[in-house]
Amino acid sequence: MYGVAAMRSGLARFVPALSWVPEYELSWLGKDAIAGFTIWGLLIPEGIAYASLAGLPPQAGLYTLLASLALYAIFGTSKQLVVAGTSASAVLVYSAVSALHPNGAGAYGSLAAGLVILTGILFLGSGLFRLGFVTQFLSVPVMEGFVFGLAIFVTVGQLPKLFGLQKGSGDTIASSSTCWPTWAARAGRPSPSAPSPSCCCSRSTG
Repeated sequence: MYGVAAMRSGLARFVPALSWVPEYELSWLGKDAIAGFTIWGLLIPEGIAYASLAGLPPQAGLYTLLASLALYAIFGTSKQLVVAGTSASAVLVYSAVSALHPNGAGAYGSLAAGLVILTGILFLGSGLFRLGFVTQFLSVPVMEGFVFGLAIFVTVGQLPKLFGLQKGSGDTIASSSTCWPTWAARAGRPSPSAPSPSCCCSRSTG
């Protein structure tokens, strides 16, 4: 008996679901289902939007939700944490894969999938070796600066879609500095001093 209990305890360390599933009460199922459908309704549009940020088709965001939520229910240790894609991870995937200049959407998707799998392996290894303390070396100003820069990047990237214009060339600063007058002119009353959309952006035809 002691050997079986020790084996179960050891397995529960890596598969926490083994510790809470036997103690789960059916009376909790109704409320858990309502909470699950509520979270699912919030995460579906969020996942589709993050897939767009990563340069992937919308269904990629849905596949990510199915995998992450199901796997975390089995291997996760927190009852309150929701595991899903984030804007930060989506932008990092886009930046890393775009730098490789993939030839076509198929190659882009394969590289993105490979990057996600490699990241998952690194996370798994970090968890097994208890490397969470490494995050303590990331200072608060660095994290705040990253989040603030990410917000600017996402905003500038979504403005062309909001105003029906194609995104300008260059990095975030170059695109925003050259195309912002055009976006402002399109949003409000046309101004004679506003540059022509052809200088940096052109009206989308698709």
